[in-house]
Amino acid sequence: MRNMKVELDLAKDEFWTKVGHVTVDGDKTAAPFPPDTPQGEGEKIVQTWQKVAVLKVDPAEDCLVGYITDNLGHIIYLNEPIKTKDGLFGMRVGDSKITFFALNKDAKINTSLELVKVTEVKDQEFADLPLY
Repeated sequence: MRNMKVELDLAKDEFWTKVGHVTVDGDKTAAPFPPDTPQGEGEKIVQTWQKVAVLKVDPAEDCLVGYITDNLGHIIYLNEPIKTKDGLFGMRVGDSKITFFALNKDAKINTSLELVKVTEVKDQEFADLPLY
């Protein structure tokens, strides 16, 4: 095989963008999301989940978010930039361990993602927080 990293000199840091990510344990009380459920139908299940991961992303502008779950066997991301409140936003947590990730729309910009708190949808401290 041709060693493309060496041949094209791609081993430098500027060619490897860091994607912020955080892993959160699943909520054993959440309704399961069966693996073959289409995203549109699955959204009805997701809306019943009450556990929320409050996340902080940097930089917050033009940020795309997604997730990887153990039980669904895929990586998926929202291809529209999210809205945040001072870099904070919420993502619902389902029945299995989930890894959230954030990347900038410009794939060359590093992102960081931090878990601020795991809480409930009804938490008044975060009443105005954008929730995805």
